[in-house]
Amino acid sequence: MARYIKQGTIRDGLGNVISGATVYVYLGGTTTAASVYTAVSGGTAVNSVETDTDGSFSFYVDTSDYDRDQSFKLVISKTGYTSQTWDYEYIILAGGGGAVQQLSLIHI
Repeated sequence: MARYIKQGTIRDGLGNVISGATVYVYLGGTTTAASVYTAVSGGTAVNSVETDTDGSFSFYVDTSDYDRDQSFKLVISKTGYTSQTWDYEYIILAGGGGAVQQLSLIHI
């Protein structure tokens, strides 16, 4: 069994980092909460994480929970911003996992 990381940075349309945004994780194409972890080993599964003061977030997907054909949907939200959704993200990748992404929220 192995864990693969998904990480990124949330920024607004001007490039400013957004701390305290929530990243909800679902199974791709659904509203079914996914089980992800905040550590590379151990811990209890969660279905969301928050961005740090530098706008970064990370979580791990465990191969004992999902196979590499499983896609995920990320829904990023914070009060005062328009929620953003990235669907059909693949995290368990052959040869390594989780590229870093720069994701943006738009202030409303």
